[in-house]
Amino acid sequence: MKTWDDFLPNVAGILPGCPAYVIRDKLREAAIDFLNRSRVWRVEHVTLGNTISGTRVHWVTTNPEDAGLTHLHRVWIGGEEVEIMVPGESDDAAPGETAEADKMMVELAGRASLILSPAPRVGGQAIVATVSYAPTEIALGVTDAVYRAHHEAIERRATAELMAEPGKPWSNPALAGAHMARFDQLLREAANLAGPVRRRPLTVRKWG
Repeated sequence: MKTWDDFLPNVAGILPGCPAYVIRDKLREAAIDFLNRSRVWRVEHVTLGNTISGTRVHWVTTNPEDAGLTHLHRVWIGGEEVEIMVPGESDDAAPGETAEADKMMVELAGRASLILSPAPRVGGQAIVATVSYAPTEIALGVTDAVYRAHHEAIERRATAELMAEPGKPWSNPALAGAHMARFDQLLREAANLAGPVRRRPLTVRKWG
């Protein structure tokens, strides 16, 4: 694991007088934002728990230390892929169709909880998913792999926000814009490399 202190040398040197604790806080915020939006801290086929008969809310206890779920990409319950509900997204069923009453759907309800609808009738079925993570607000750092691949993006975001603060010894609005532009470029590249998100299983509609 790499802590926020591992990021400090590349940031503190261009922010004269900025306290280390302030930089650490901005680095944490930048990492949360970057990893949430880019979806690059992705794990395939991780077991999030097992169903409990008659229980809709399931708590996830397998998250990495100081990290939480940010995206569900695909989910299987008992080996069968299920639909992922995303607030604000329209259903992908054809107009006039209604879902089967017992068709299982899952929703990410928080950084460590899922809601299954309807409540599963059978307990003990594995809930397996492809997910993305981001650090929590109390995280001490990121994984070595995330640091190696994306430390520049996190450093650029933190630097831009600190330079944009008015009236500080380290304020530099002109350079802040350049750092943020570089962050935006790195974010786009990372999100593209993460690949498309298919939250719902493919459906076949009848024609004619």
